[in-house]
Amino acid sequence: MKKIYFLGAGATKAVASQAPLNADLLNMAFQKSANYPSVANEIQETKLFIGRIFHRNISTRPKLEDVLSFIDYNLRNKTVSVRQYNYDELINIRNNIIRIICSVLKESLENLESPSTSLFVRKIKDEDVIISTNYDIVIDNALLETNNTNYGVTLRRNVFPVNFADGTARAGHTSLVKINQGKIKLLKIHGSLNWLYCPRCDEVDLTVGEKGIATYLGNEYKLLCSNNNCTCEYEPLIVTPTKFKIYENRILKDIWTMSREHISKANEIIFIGYSLPEADVEIRCLLLYGLNETVRKPKITFVDRPGGSNDISNYRNLFGAVKYLPIGFVQYVQDMG
Repeated sequence: MKKIYFLGAGATKAVASQAPLNADLLNMAFQKSANYPSVANEIQETKLFIGRIFHRNISTRPKLEDVLSFIDYNLRNKTVSVRQYNYDELINIRNNIIRIICSVLKESLENLESPSTSLFVRKIKDEDVIISTNYDIVIDNALLETNNTNYGVTLRRNVFPVNFADGTARAGHTSLVKINQGKIKLLKIHGSLNWLYCPRCDEVDLTVGEKGIATYLGNEYKLLCSNNNCTCEYEPLIVTPTKFKIYENRILKDIWTMSREHISKANEIIFIGYSLPEADVEIRCLLLYGLNETVRKPKITFVDRPGGSNDISNYRNLFGAVKYLPIGFVQYVQDMG
């Protein structure tokens, strides 16, 4: 019996109470900027941008999704200039926000060890698939404990940490930890904090067990691709919370296609810590597309936080019959056979 485990931010928060949800990411950076010295400039530039564009004091900041949606709307339409910001400057602000997000997640989830997550990956079967919307590497590291680093797509190299001498370095690589192996597939449809993307090579390198985007990418450092014949710097490969999500990258396209195929073959889809909001149009369409490629509808289960929420209505509106378990991730793992 093949199962799909679809994980949202609530699954991480269940094992790490300090883990921020998307809505909290900018707030944490702005309110406790001293905790994130590596992105101090990015925080100041983003504050200035929000003040100019949204005509408000930073103490009443807009939602992260609205900020990114505004930027992506203008980038998608190739807007030349928006209140003192040209196209390249909008890209820079967007990259600043990505670096802030990554830094907040790195600091919030540092040295996290979760018995529940480790138990979870040991209880699921080899033929099961995990689909995750999360950038964090909590599940990745739990799978790594079982020598499982299978992201569904082929990643190029395991890049080892680099000692920055003059602010610029070329990434080295090692084969000490095997990648692209493991029976359990982890499909990260929004990218990952441990993926470093080279746009020139069109390849992704992996920082195994390390949040590489937050550690090695930023204004202070220039990390060059591990390909000695390439002079390109790495870029993050994550899809930010915005109404205009962009999935044009080859790696992400392949992951989405694979996710749809697995959904079409599933006997049960278990959603954990994911609210299935109406704004996530692409994910809702992905699910429906996959379900319409199968004759027999799989069982739908929603594991909500203890005590429940109003999110169950999103599931019933989309799927109809849904098994509802308002018990939380930790209890669900304990109850797994």
